[in-house]
Amino acid sequence: MGDILVVDDEPIFLETMCANLDSAGHVCESARTVDQALTLLSTRPFDLLLTDHDMPGRNGLGLIEEVKKRKNFSDIPIILMTGNPDPNIQNIARKIGVYQTIIKPFDFQFLLEAVDQVIGSKSFKTKPLDHQDE
Repeated sequence: MGDILVVDDEPIFLETMCANLDSAGHVCESARTVDQALTLLSTRPFDLLLTDHDMPGRNGLGLIEEVKKRKNFSDIPIILMTGNPDPNIQNIARKIGVYQTIIKPFDFQFLLEAVDQVIGSKSFKTKPLDHQDE
């Protein structure tokens, strides 16, 4: 399984996500801000970055742009979670290298399938999942 960094400003959501990912056999680390996420990313490698879009201060797209600038972890696959179904967010995310955008609320099994596909795929950069249409 994989090492996953989950970034969200809501502590209950973070706790639930990490508990579910841990139960599924993954190792989950969490961060509540972009700065915390960047610090964790610089301390060790992760197999996946799972980030919320809507956070105070710098949002998820800001985090992704910063991650893509840094050579030591610019190739980490990213799934963006958002409660905003605005297609512009999904288009921007796709253009800056997001593997998949998932609209909240979502079924955890759907997310787990996406996570497992990303972590299990050696060609995630060239074969992204279809974006969720909900």
